[in-house]
Amino acid sequence: MIAFHYLGWKAVLHMLPASYLFWALSNTSGSELDVLSPIVSMVACYIGFLGATVVVQKEDIGNKISTWKYFVIAGATSSVVNGLALSWLQFADTPLSALVGYVVGDTLGLAVCLVVLMYAFRLLRLSNELN
Repeated sequence: MIAFHYLGWKAVLHMLPASYLFWALSNTSGSELDVLSPIVSMVACYIGFLGATVVVQKEDIGNKISTWKYFVIAGATSSVVNGLALSWLQFADTPLSALVGYVVGDTLGLAVCLVVLMYAFRLLRLSNELN
């Protein structure tokens, strides 16, 4: 979300090599992910990010919410779109459990990353104030 926020669609170009590295590592460890999974995931996340951005701007709540709340909304929206896209790609009949698994995993991963970043920046700010 942060990359899409700052780089727009160009973030896909920056994140795609790491996504394919993860795809290769996953496939060598026994998973059988489709070769298009990283591309579908990036596009789906960007579409979800754009959807959240449009909703926040249309409802005129963009000035009323803080940035981290906006990232959570955009991340949750992106995880739903990503879950739908990857479920459609991986399974002929998309089971609801797979969709829920993708959404819960993506959203929890987003929350953990945002909390870690929040504390890291807070620690950095406090260390700068002490010096």
